[in-house]
Amino acid sequence: MEEKRKFKRLPVKLSASCLVGSKKEWLNCSVINVSRDGMGIEVRLKERIPTDLILKFKIIIPGKVDPIETTGILKWVKELNEEMGFVGGVELFNIDSEETRTLLDYAQS
Repeated sequence: MEEKRKFKRLPVKLSASCLVGSKKEWLNCSVINVSRDGMGIEVRLKERIPTDLILKFKIIIPGKVDPIETTGILKWVKELNEEMGFVGGVELFNIDSEETRTLLDYAQS
């Protein structure tokens, strides 16, 4: 399979909350990797999240007072076989360059 990513993903394990589409309830999720324009997520849900859905995130960085808030589009999703959950790739389109740097610095530390 041909690699379509423009930037290398760095592994990380961060707690986050996500708002899926037009739903009103924030869900717990994990950020499992980050890059300059995207991130991988893991979500525990009973139903599959469709691709091309807009997701809002609040990402908790240890040692940082306020969470990083960003928005992205779900580009791909895969079911986790061993548990009720999904992993997916998110293309970020609403994130401040300083916050991108904070995420990348944390992943590289």
